[in-house]
Amino acid sequence: MRRAMSAALGVLAVSAAFVATTPGSASAGAGTFSYETQSGTRVLNNPHDLRCYPVGYAKGDAINGTNRLALLYPSPYCDGAPVGYVPSGDTLESAEFGSVRFVRAN
Repeated sequence: MRRAMSAALGVLAVSAAFVATTPGSASAGAGTFSYETQSGTRVLNNPHDLRCYPVGYAKGDAINGTNRLALLYPSPYCDGAPVGYVPSGDTLESAEFGSVRFVRAN
């Protein structure tokens, strides 16, 4: 339980730091973000900064080929604390999330 709480606080701290340093104007990231659903692989192309992308129920690998940090949320509205994150160029295996938001990593 303590480990889960520490992990959750770490994700919250990372996401808060990136959102706080993100410029006010929205721009598009470059690249693709792919994730797994029951009906197959879905892809987001050149996602916009800070926009919430509902993904239904994603379960499986989340592959971040963008130049942005991907924050994963449990709900379809990007509300509450993120349940995980995927750095640019990285993969999160066995991810479960309902929405994703992209932020510029400084």
